[in-house]
Amino acid sequence: MQVKKRIAFLKIGLLVTLLSAALYAAMVFDPATQPPYSVGPYAMKSGNLIAGATNAYRPWYENGAWQGDIIEYNIASDGTRTTDASVGSNPAVAGTNNWMARATFDSKESSVTDYWKSGGSGRYIFTSTTGANQVDFLWSNLTSSQKTALDATTAANTALDSDPYGSPILNYVRGNRSDEKSTAGGTLRIRYNLLGDIINSWPVYLSRPKEQYSIPGFAQFKSTHSSRAGRIFVGANDGMLHVFDEADGHEVYAYVPSMLLDKLYRLPATPYHHTYYVDGQLIAASAQTGTTWKSLVAGGLGAGGKGLYALDVTSASASNNKVLFEKTGADFGHIYGAPGIGRLADGTWHVFTGNGYGSANGVAKLLIISVDGSFNVTALSTGAAGGLSAPTLIDVTGNQKVDLVYAGDSAGDLWKFDLRPATPTVTKIFNGSADQPITAAPAVGPSPNGGFMIYFG
Repeated sequence: MQVKKRIAFLKIGLLVTLLSAALYAAMVFDPATQPPYSVGPYAMKSGNLIAGATNAYRPWYENGAWQGDIIEYNIASDGTRTTDASVGSNPAVAGTNNWMARATFDSKESSVTDYWKSGGSGRYIFTSTTGANQVDFLWSNLTSSQKTALDATTAANTALDSDPYGSPILNYVRGNRSDEKSTAGGTLRIRYNLLGDIINSWPVYLSRPKEQYSIPGFAQFKSTHSSRAGRIFVGANDGMLHVFDEADGHEVYAYVPSMLLDKLYRLPATPYHHTYYVDGQLIAASAQTGTTWKSLVAGGLGAGGKGLYALDVTSASASNNKVLFEKTGADFGHIYGAPGIGRLADGTWHVFTGNGYGSANGVAKLLIISVDGSFNVTALSTGAAGGLSAPTLIDVTGNQKVDLVYAGDSAGDLWKFDLRPATPTVTKIFNGSADQPITAAPAVGPSPNGGFMIYFG
């Protein structure tokens, strides 16, 4: 009898596992219905604890209230994590030694009149009008089509075209609370904090360049920025990529991808149905645009939309033009995993990404986007239906160039892209099934027999 019971339990467990896999595969293709259930890992200031203690930055969100947070932690040399910030407290309470972004926002709102506005001590928030042309996120700076996409009611009133704060929806996204239902006559959704929930986006930390390139010009670039202020980058479901100062957690600047303008009207709606916005993972890395070295941050929108963006974050300040490119199109789907950044055999630098899930073309492709000013997109197709997940870039010869790329897809297949020939080759090296999609970048290490071992789930 005990054996039969155990077999029954094993069958039930197997059924649950198979159903979970099938449901997860289905969720990949319909991000709008994907339940919020994850929180990203800590972003480490230094990954070398042998060198001593460091700091780390933890994401957090509250289901239902849909507020998010980044909390500073102390990491001891033995890996012990501590913070004196009151994690999850409402209202937010920062510590004496550790900051939390929600508390910083609260402090700014209480001490700076009209903190949500641009200029002075207000917020610096920008977007793009052409996929590369950066403008302050103000109503008067948007194109006619962008205004209609964001707030059709206000767009119909042309008398407000030159008013930077003419749209109540844009003002709400910037942080204006005067129209929230908590105030007299307010009709818009009540927020508990200006920082929205952080779910699939993982924070990344960037200060001085840390790569070990022997490429001409890099040593000088590294020296020039050796004391650059530390920044924490993270996407949130309030429509923005936020950039926080490592010293006290204040928001240095924020970026609204223009690809999201047509759905920002949902943020202030009541009742509010949770919506994803800037939801993809990020990479921060050094690269050359022409002969100039820069620090770049790139990421997809995850469940928030179909597209990819890249920012020039060489300067830690908020005043420089930062939008490098925004890319959408038939080959772009929901890109969750972090892109890669590297250079090809001809010495030119590119952003590498799987095309994600649910693209209009419906074919798994590796997308290679130049950062040299043309921002051309090269698509290497697998020819297989589905979408390609995050890539892993491999330098085989040690010349600091990308030779091979490995990535899995939503059909459970694993692909090898060999970029060394004049015409790159695409080879399937594992034949999987759609109920077990490969959604994370594979890990690649040396094999004891030569070549590489590819680890994936």
